Amino acid sequence: MAAIVPKTLAGFLARRLRSLLLQERSRKETALEVVRWMGALQAQDYESGLWAIGLRTCAATREEVEAAIARREIVRTWSMRGTWHFVPAADVRWMQDLLASRQLPAIRRRSADFGFDEADVSRGRRLVVKALEGGHQRPRAELIQRLAAAGFRTDEQGGNHLLRRFGNEGLICQGEFQGREPAFALRDEWIPRPVLLEREAALAEIARRFFRSHGPATVHDFAWWTGLPLGEARTAIGAAGRTLERHLCNDHEHWTADETGDPPSAASTMLLPAFDEHLLGYQDRSAVLDAAFADAVAPGGNGVFRPTLVVKGRVAGLWQKKVSAKQLVLEITLRLPLAPVVQRGIAQAADRLGAFHQRPVAIRIG
Repeated sequence: MAAIVPKTLAGFLARRLRSLLLQERSRKETALEVVRWMGALQAQDYESGLWAIGLRTCAATREEVEAAIARREIVRTWSMRGTWHFVPAADVRWMQDLLASRQLPAIRRRSADFGFDEADVSRGRRLVVKALEGGHQRPRAELIQRLAAAGFRTDEQGGNHLLRRFGNEGLICQGEFQGREPAFALRDEWIPRPVLLEREAALAEIARRFFRSHGPATVHDFAWWTGLPLGEARTAIGAAGRTLERHLCNDHEHWTADETGDPPSAASTMLLPAFDEHLLGYQDRSAVLDAAFADAVAPGGNGVFRPTLVVKGRVAGLWQKKVSAKQLVLEITLRLPLAPVVQRGIAQAADRLGAFHQRPVAIRIG
């Protein structure tokens, strides 16, 4: 018989926030532990992706998260849905084989839209390999300049399209930043000893990681997150077997991974980055985001999600930061007036963000 998730919304959200490592007692010590637990974290915006990892650790700084990238423990690459994620380096190969490869038919059609036939793409691939082989990292701008010099159309995002295609194919991944510019490396040189999984094992593993880190969640949430068709998502849940538990909430089927540890506790006030898994990890966001505020979070529904202030698991406002050499200035926009205890929580969350960037913080609430 299926278990019942907490009947109240507060209980449901507390359990989910624990899975997402957004409760103090659920945080991890290192960046690698966070990314391994989550399976993958949204990283469309690099800065936001770093903070998504940092806030899920006990006290890591930005410098420490970037050191994990430099040590090749975690990698920013195209892992699913054709977009950027942070992924454990060892897991990139099987994850891309299972999920990123699904994007290739659409990406090939897009290549034709740019006027690239498959012979052109093969020539571009050889050019990129020549530039990177031997352990080299090259900034994105340099690779695009090399493509342009070889006669490729690089205006209107043509060069970026080719790099995205080569990333989804598993040819390249992002290495370290060089100044303000992302650099690329050959994936199989950057990650020389990947974990390899057969398809059924990979399906089981991605299901286990998703529901461990996002549960309670539905099969539709899982299909959205991975980009798998609904039938394959159900197959993955079946492959995970007894490592997952079925729950009922308002007559809807939810899943979690087997759980141990303390029961979920009341959620704190948090400053979550743009594109955080708290929102983008789910197809149905109604439990955490009021429909009336959805356009403020993702203006125009264009897929760009803004940083959110979250109180007791629900979006309560927006924020943005301005970084200078001396301090971090946070500008917070509240959806509704908040109680003094929540405002104290904002100050604590701001201090954690300041510690991550190793700068003092000034707060402006509007």
